[in-house]
Amino acid sequence: QPEIMTPSATWRCALLPPSQAPCPRARAPTRAHARGESASEGLFGAREMGRRCLATSLFVLAALLAHAGPVRASDTLDLMGTGATAIPAIGPGFVYAYLQGNQISILQASTFAQATSLTFMNLGNNLISTFPDNVFGSLSNLGYLYMDSNYLTTIRPGMFLGLSMLTNLHLQRNTITLILPGAFLPLTNLRYLYLFVNQLAQIPPDMLAANRLLTNFDMNFNPISSNAVPGTLFVGLTAIREISVYGCPAFIVCVPDIFLTGVPTTAKILYGDSCCTYTLLADVILCSTVTTTSTTTTTTTRTTTTSTTTTTTKTTTSTTSTRTSTTTTSTTSTTTST
Repeated sequence: QPEIMTPSATWRCALLPPSQAPCPRARAPTRAHARGESASEGLFGAREMGRRCLATSLFVLAALLAHAGPVRASDTLDLMGTGATAIPAIGPGFVYAYLQGNQISILQASTFAQATSLTFMNLGNNLISTFPDNVFGSLSNLGYLYMDSNYLTTIRPGMFLGLSMLTNLHLQRNTITLILPGAFLPLTNLRYLYLFVNQLAQIPPDMLAANRLLTNFDMNFNPISSNAVPGTLFVGLTAIREISVYGCPAFIVCVPDIFLTGVPTTAKILYGDSCCTYTLLADVILCSTVTTTSTTTTTTTRTTTTSTTTTTTKTTTSTTSTRTSTTTTSTTSTTTST
Protein backbone atom coordinates (compact mmCIF):
# COMPACT_ATOMS: atom_id res chain seq x y z
CA GLN A 1 0.00 0.00 0.00
CA PRO A 2 1.26 3.52 -0.74
CA GLU A 3 2.45 5.48 2.23
CA ILE A 4 0.54 8.61 3.23
CA MET A 5 3.06 11.08 4.53
CA THR A 6 0.83 14.03 5.42
CA PRO A 7 -2.88 14.85 5.44
CA SER A 8 -2.32 17.49 2.77
CA ALA A 9 -0.80 14.91 0.43
CA THR A 10 -3.78 12.65 1.09
CA TRP A 11 -6.23 15.32 0.02
CA ARG A 12 -4.26 16.14 -3.14
CA CYS A 13 -4.14 12.45 -4.00
CA ALA A 14 -7.93 12.20 -3.68
CA LEU A 15 -8.63 15.23 -5.79
CA LEU A 16 -6.18 14.72 -8.69
CA PRO A 17 -6.28 12.03 -11.41
CA PRO A 18 -4.18 8.97 -10.56
CA SER A 19 -1.57 9.89 -13.17
CA GLN A 20 -1.03 13.26 -11.51
CA ALA A 21 -1.56 12.34 -7.86
CA PRO A 22 1.54 13.21 -5.81
CA CYS A 23 1.45 9.95 -3.86
CA PRO A 24 4.53 7.89 -3.02
CA ARG A 25 5.46 5.56 -5.92
CA ALA A 26 3.08 7.44 -8.24
CA ARG A 27 5.93 8.10 -10.68
CA ALA A 28 6.50 4.43 -11.41
CA PRO A 29 6.79 4.89 -15.20
CA THR A 30 9.89 7.03 -14.79
CA ARG A 31 11.57 4.50 -12.53
CA ALA A 32 10.43 1.68 -14.80
CA HIS A 33 12.08 3.24 -17.82
CA ALA A 34 15.24 3.76 -15.78
CA ARG A 35 15.28 0.02 -15.05
CA GLY A 36 14.76 -0.79 -18.74
CA GLU A 37 11.19 -2.09 -18.42
CA SER A 38 8.79 -1.80 -21.28
CA ALA A 39 6.42 1.13 -21.49
CA SER A 40 3.40 -1.14 -21.04
CA GLU A 41 4.80 -2.68 -17.87
CA GLY A 42 5.61 0.73 -16.45
CA LEU A 43 2.20 2.06 -17.39
CA PHE A 44 0.47 -0.92 -15.82
CA GLY A 45 2.43 -0.36 -12.61
CA ALA A 46 1.53 3.32 -12.57
CA ARG A 47 -2.15 2.60 -13.05
CA GLU A 48 -2.13 0.00 -10.31
CA MET A 49 -0.41 2.35 -7.90
CA GLY A 50 -2.81 5.12 -8.91
CA ARG A 51 -5.83 2.94 -8.18
CA ARG A 52 -4.42 1.94 -4.82
CA CYS A 53 -3.61 5.53 -3.98
CA LEU A 54 -7.10 6.68 -4.93
CA ALA A 55 -8.79 3.88 -2.98
CA THR A 56 -6.73 4.62 0.11
CA SER A 57 -7.40 8.34 -0.20
CA LEU A 58 -11.15 7.82 -0.52
CA PHE A 59 -11.09 5.62 2.56
CA VAL A 60 -9.29 8.33 4.52
CA LEU A 61 -11.70 10.95 3.17
CA ALA A 62 -14.72 8.93 4.32
CA ALA A 63 -13.19 8.53 7.77
CA LEU A 64 -12.55 12.26 8.05
CA LEU A 65 -16.08 13.16 6.97
CA ALA A 66 -17.55 10.70 9.45
CA HIS A 67 -15.67 12.45 12.26
CA ALA A 68 -17.45 15.79 12.78
CA GLY A 69 -15.51 19.03 12.63
CA PRO A 70 -12.46 20.18 10.72
CA VAL A 71 -9.85 17.76 9.41
CA ARG A 72 -7.99 16.06 12.25
CA ALA A 73 -4.32 16.73 11.65
CA SER A 74 -1.18 17.80 13.43
CA ASP A 75 -2.81 21.18 14.06
CA THR A 76 -5.64 19.60 16.09
CA LEU A 77 -5.81 18.75 19.77
CA ASP A 78 -8.51 16.10 20.12
CA LEU A 79 -9.37 15.00 23.67
CA MET A 80 -13.10 14.71 23.05
CA GLY A 81 -14.79 12.24 25.40
CA THR A 82 -11.57 10.91 26.90
CA GLY A 83 -12.56 11.59 30.50
CA ALA A 84 -9.83 14.20 30.90
CA THR A 85 -9.94 16.25 34.10
CA ALA A 86 -7.38 18.85 33.02
CA ILE A 87 -6.17 20.41 29.80
CA PRO A 88 -2.51 20.05 28.84
CA ALA A 89 -0.65 23.16 27.75
CA ILE A 90 -1.71 23.93 24.18
CA GLY A 91 1.25 24.73 21.93
CA PRO A 92 1.46 27.45 19.27
CA GLY A 93 0.91 25.00 16.39
CA PHE A 94 -2.64 24.04 17.30
CA VAL A 95 -5.57 25.56 15.40
CA TYR A 96 -8.44 23.37 16.66
CA ALA A 97 -9.07 22.09 20.19
CA TYR A 98 -11.78 19.50 20.87
CA LEU A 99 -12.13 19.23 24.65
CA GLN A 100 -15.85 18.55 25.03
CA GLY A 101 -17.46 15.68 26.92
CA ASN A 102 -14.93 15.44 29.73
CA GLN A 103 -14.58 16.13 33.46
CA ILE A 104 -12.77 19.45 33.14
CA SER A 105 -13.69 21.91 35.91
CA ILE A 106 -10.70 24.29 36.10
CA LEU A 107 -9.33 26.61 33.43
CA GLN A 108 -5.92 28.23 33.82
CA ALA A 109 -4.34 31.03 31.81
CA SER A 110 -1.09 29.06 31.56
CA THR A 111 -2.91 26.37 29.58
CA PHE A 112 -3.59 28.79 26.71
CA ALA A 113 -0.55 31.05 27.02
CA GLN A 114 1.12 29.64 23.87
CA ALA A 115 -2.05 28.85 21.89
CA THR A 116 -1.87 31.97 19.78
CA SER A 117 -2.93 30.15 16.59
CA LEU A 118 -6.08 28.60 18.04
CA THR A 119 -9.22 29.53 16.06
CA PHE A 120 -11.72 26.91 17.31
CA MET A 121 -12.20 25.54 20.83
CA ASN A 122 -14.97 23.36 22.20
CA LEU A 123 -15.23 23.14 26.00
CA GLY A 124 -18.85 22.02 26.01
CA ASN A 125 -20.32 19.35 28.27
CA ASN A 126 -17.76 19.65 31.08
CA LEU A 127 -17.94 20.65 34.75
CA ILE A 128 -16.94 24.30 34.45
CA SER A 129 -18.79 26.58 36.89
CA THR A 130 -16.48 29.60 36.67
CA PHE A 131 -13.03 30.62 35.48
CA PRO A 132 -10.60 33.48 36.16
CA ASP A 133 -10.68 36.78 34.33
CA ASN A 134 -8.39 37.03 31.31
CA VAL A 135 -7.94 33.26 31.14
CA PHE A 136 -8.34 33.49 27.34
CA GLY A 137 -6.13 36.57 27.04
CA SER A 138 -3.66 34.91 24.65
CA LEU A 139 -6.30 33.62 22.22
CA SER A 140 -6.31 36.67 19.97
CA ASN A 141 -7.24 34.56 16.90
CA LEU A 142 -10.02 32.49 18.45
CA GLY A 143 -13.22 32.71 16.38
CA TYR A 144 -15.41 29.95 17.87
CA LEU A 145 -15.84 29.23 21.58
CA TYR A 146 -18.24 26.54 22.81
CA MET A 147 -18.94 26.50 26.56
CA ASP A 148 -22.42 25.01 26.41
CA SER A 149 -23.76 22.37 28.81
CA ASN A 150 -21.58 23.41 31.73
CA TYR A 151 -22.45 24.90 35.14
CA LEU A 152 -21.79 28.60 34.63
CA THR A 153 -23.97 30.83 36.81
CA THR A 154 -22.57 34.36 36.42
CA ILE A 155 -20.97 36.08 33.44
CA ARG A 156 -18.61 38.82 34.63
CA PRO A 157 -16.66 41.56 32.88
CA GLY A 158 -13.16 40.25 32.26
CA MET A 159 -14.09 36.64 31.54
CA PHE A 160 -13.73 37.11 27.78
CA LEU A 161 -10.87 39.59 27.68
CA GLY A 162 -8.56 39.12 24.70
CA LEU A 163 -11.18 37.54 22.43
CA SER A 164 -11.41 40.42 20.01
CA MET A 165 -11.74 38.09 16.99
CA LEU A 166 -14.48 35.88 18.47
CA THR A 167 -17.52 35.57 16.18
CA ASN A 168 -19.44 32.67 17.77
CA LEU A 169 -20.07 32.32 21.51
CA HIS A 170 -22.10 29.36 22.80
CA LEU A 171 -23.27 29.65 26.42
CA GLN A 172 -26.51 27.71 26.07
CA ARG A 173 -27.67 25.03 28.52
CA ASN A 174 -25.84 26.36 31.56
CA THR A 175 -27.44 27.69 34.76
CA ILE A 176 -26.69 31.35 34.13
CA THR A 177 -28.77 33.63 36.36
CA LEU A 178 -26.82 36.87 36.02
CA ILE A 179 -24.96 38.72 33.27
CA LEU A 180 -23.19 41.75 34.64
CA PRO A 181 -22.91 44.98 32.61
CA GLY A 182 -19.88 45.00 30.33
CA ALA A 183 -19.52 41.21 30.26
CA PHE A 184 -19.41 41.12 26.44
CA LEU A 185 -17.57 44.41 25.98
CA PRO A 186 -14.36 42.84 24.51
CA LEU A 187 -16.28 40.91 21.85
CA THR A 188 -16.34 43.58 19.18
CA ASN A 189 -16.51 41.04 16.31
CA LEU A 190 -19.25 38.87 17.79
CA ARG A 191 -21.86 37.70 15.26
CA TYR A 192 -23.68 34.85 17.02
CA LEU A 193 -24.61 34.78 20.71
CA TYR A 194 -26.42 31.75 22.16
CA LEU A 195 -27.91 32.00 25.67
CA PHE A 196 -30.90 29.66 25.41
CA VAL A 197 -31.99 27.30 28.20
CA ASN A 198 -30.54 29.24 31.12
CA GLN A 199 -32.04 30.89 34.21
CA LEU A 200 -31.92 34.54 33.15
CA ALA A 201 -34.73 36.56 34.71
CA GLN A 202 -33.45 39.90 33.44
CA ILE A 203 -30.95 41.33 30.96
CA PRO A 204 -28.82 44.46 31.31
CA PRO A 205 -30.13 47.11 28.86
CA ASP A 206 -26.62 47.76 27.52
CA MET A 207 -25.49 44.13 27.42
CA LEU A 208 -24.90 44.24 23.64
CA ALA A 209 -23.69 47.82 23.38
CA ALA A 210 -20.25 46.84 22.06
CA ASN A 211 -21.45 44.05 19.77
CA ARG A 212 -22.31 46.18 16.75
CA LEU A 213 -21.78 43.33 14.27
CA LEU A 214 -24.18 40.92 15.99
CA THR A 215 -26.52 39.17 13.54
CA ASN A 216 -28.11 36.36 15.60
CA PHE A 217 -29.32 36.58 19.20
CA ASP A 218 -30.83 33.48 20.82
CA MET A 219 -32.18 33.42 24.39
CA ASN A 220 -35.04 30.90 24.18
CA PHE A 221 -36.44 29.37 27.35
CA ASN A 222 -35.30 31.85 29.95
CA PRO A 223 -37.68 33.00 32.74
CA ILE A 224 -37.85 36.63 31.60
CA SER A 225 -41.06 38.38 32.65
CA SER A 226 -42.69 41.29 30.83
CA ASN A 227 -41.61 43.85 33.45
CA ALA A 228 -37.93 42.87 32.99
CA VAL A 229 -37.72 43.34 29.23
CA PRO A 230 -34.95 45.83 28.33
CA GLY A 231 -35.80 48.72 26.03
CA THR A 232 -32.41 49.58 24.53
CA LEU A 233 -30.91 46.14 23.99
CA PHE A 234 -30.75 46.38 20.19
CA VAL A 235 -30.20 50.10 19.77
CA GLY A 236 -27.34 50.58 17.32
CA LEU A 237 -27.26 46.92 16.21
CA THR A 238 -28.02 47.56 12.55
CA ALA A 239 -26.71 44.14 11.47
CA ILE A 240 -29.13 42.11 13.61
CA ARG A 241 -31.22 39.79 11.45
CA GLU A 242 -32.61 37.08 13.75
CA ILE A 243 -33.87 37.35 17.33
CA SER A 244 -35.13 34.20 19.02
CA VAL A 245 -37.04 34.51 22.32
CA TYR A 246 -39.62 31.74 22.24
CA GLY A 247 -40.39 29.92 25.48
CA CYS A 248 -39.80 33.06 27.59
CA PRO A 249 -42.89 34.13 29.63
CA ALA A 250 -42.69 37.71 28.34
CA PHE A 251 -42.90 36.57 24.71
CA ILE A 252 -45.46 33.77 24.69
CA VAL A 253 -48.47 35.71 23.37
CA CYS A 254 -46.89 38.86 22.00
CA VAL A 255 -43.69 40.91 21.94
CA PRO A 256 -43.43 43.94 24.24
CA ASP A 257 -43.12 47.04 22.08
CA ILE A 258 -40.15 48.36 24.00
CA PHE A 259 -38.13 45.22 23.25
CA LEU A 260 -38.06 46.03 19.52
CA THR A 261 -36.62 49.52 19.93
CA GLY A 262 -33.85 49.95 17.39
CA VAL A 263 -34.46 46.61 15.64
CA PRO A 264 -34.07 46.94 11.83
CA THR A 265 -37.23 46.37 9.79
CA THR A 266 -35.53 43.51 7.94
CA ALA A 267 -35.01 41.49 11.13
CA LYS A 268 -36.94 38.30 11.90
CA ILE A 269 -38.37 37.47 15.33
CA LEU A 270 -39.10 34.02 16.70
CA TYR A 271 -41.43 34.09 19.72
CA GLY A 272 -44.33 32.15 21.23
CA ASP A 273 -44.33 28.96 23.24
CA SER A 274 -42.42 26.86 20.71
CA CYS A 275 -40.25 27.17 17.62
CA CYS A 276 -39.65 27.23 14.64
CA THR A 277 -41.08 29.84 12.22
CA TYR A 278 -39.53 33.29 12.20
CA THR A 279 -41.87 36.27 11.81
CA LEU A 280 -40.99 39.42 9.93
CA LEU A 281 -40.81 42.46 12.15
CA ALA A 282 -43.81 44.04 10.42
CA ASP A 283 -45.97 41.00 11.27
CA VAL A 284 -45.05 40.70 14.94
CA ILE A 285 -47.99 40.87 17.35
CA LEU A 286 -47.21 43.73 19.73
CA CYS A 287 -48.41 43.54 23.31
CA SER A 288 -49.86 47.06 23.10
CA THR A 289 -52.12 45.91 20.27
CA VAL A 290 -53.29 42.88 22.21
CA THR A 291 -54.16 45.05 25.26
CA THR A 292 -56.12 47.59 23.17
CA THR A 293 -58.16 44.87 21.46
CA SER A 294 -59.05 43.32 24.80
CA THR A 295 -60.30 46.66 26.22
CA THR A 296 -62.43 47.36 23.14
CA THR A 297 -64.09 43.94 23.37
CA THR A 298 -64.96 44.50 27.03
CA THR A 299 -66.55 47.91 26.29
CA THR A 300 -68.66 46.44 23.48
CA THR A 301 -69.95 43.68 25.75
CA ARG A 302 -71.01 46.18 28.39
CA THR A 303 -72.90 48.30 25.82
CA THR A 304 -74.80 45.25 24.56
CA THR A 305 -75.85 44.37 28.09
CA THR A 306 -77.24 47.89 28.67
CA SER A 307 -79.26 47.76 25.43
CA THR A 308 -80.82 44.45 26.45
CA THR A 309 -81.90 45.88 29.81
CA THR A 310 -83.60 48.86 28.14
CA THR A 311 -85.56 46.59 25.77
CA THR A 312 -86.80 44.50 28.66
CA THR A 313 -88.09 47.61 30.43
CA LYS A 314 -90.05 48.70 27.35
CA THR A 315 -91.64 45.27 27.03
CA THR A 316 -92.82 45.38 30.62
CA THR A 317 -94.45 48.80 30.12
CA SER A 318 -96.27 47.55 27.04
CA THR A 319 -97.65 44.58 28.95
CA THR A 320 -98.95 46.85 31.70
CA SER A 321 -100.80 49.04 29.18
CA THR A 322 -102.52 46.00 27.68
CA ARG A 323 -103.70 44.83 31.01
CA THR A 324 -105.20 48.29 31.76
CA SER A 325 -107.10 48.31 28.46
CA THR A 326 -108.60 44.92 29.21
CA THR A 327 -109.90 46.10 32.56
CA THR A 328 -111.55 49.16 31.00
CA THR A 329 -113.35 47.05 28.41
CA SER A 330 -114.72 44.78 31.08
CA THR A 331 -116.16 47.67 33.06
CA THR A 332 -117.92 49.07 30.01
CA SER A 333 -119.61 45.74 29.30
CA THR A 334 -121.05 45.59 32.79
CA THR A 335 -122.62 49.05 32.55
CA THR A 336 -124.45 48.27 29.35
CA SER A 337 -125.98 45.17 30.77
CA THR A 338 -127.41 47.02 33.68
